[in-house]
Amino acid sequence: MNQAEVPISWRAAQILSEDGHWYILRFDSLGESESVVERVYKSLIRPSPPLMQHTENWLPGDILEATSMARWQMGLAV
Repeated sequence: MNQAEVPISWRAAQILSEDGHWYILRFDSLGESESVVERVYKSLIRPSPPLMQHTENWLPGDILEATSMARWQMGLAV
């Protein structure tokens, strides 16, 4: 992934190495036979989201992140 690409979803990865600007990551396989290794720019690295209990306090227009199929995706409450 390069700096111009904007991720639409995120998933957990293991950091294999970094040089201050770029990270080499290993993503666990999701049905593939092998894991995926990718070079990712540091500004695209995100920490794992905090664990939260289910809440009923969402309002229309709230921006949220939800997990589905081991990927985190941004969404909008309606």
